[in-house]
Amino acid sequence: MVTIKDTIVVERPVEAVWRFVSDPNYTPRWFEGACVIRRAPEGSLAIGATFEVAVQAGGVSQVIGARCTVLDQNRTVAWQFTSGPTEHSTDTWCTEAVGESLTRLTRAFDLRVSGVWTLLQPIIVQGTRKAHAAEIKNVKRILESRESPST
Repeated sequence: MVTIKDTIVVERPVEAVWRFVSDPNYTPRWFEGACVIRRAPEGSLAIGATFEVAVQAGGVSQVIGARCTVLDQNRTVAWQFTSGPTEHSTDTWCTEAVGESLTRLTRAFDLRVSGVWTLLQPIIVQGTRKAHAAEIKNVKRILESRESPST
């Protein structure tokens, strides 16, 4: 297992940042090339909720499934991947207020690969590091801009 960690400060209240990163419906906004194709159960987020996204990576389309495993309102949400090359990996997003309208956002991705993917692990790690650095910057850019979702 390899842990990839990114932290950034966002000029928005913790509630707004947490709502944005914890809702799978916003994933296509910050994860370029992703499209949410299924989310269950509908309605409020809960432990056990699942979603699937169709992603384009390296010219290959694939569906990646995830299940919510940790949910602590305005603090932490974690997703464990249930399918795809990073199945069993965990993507954890943590928010922490560092001022009245400043939030420290940390993303820790515990990357696990198995089977034939193990041979490609160094390439997967390198690509994931680069992608996650860009994605957390996308979250900041979106939340601090006029294109921010209503919160």
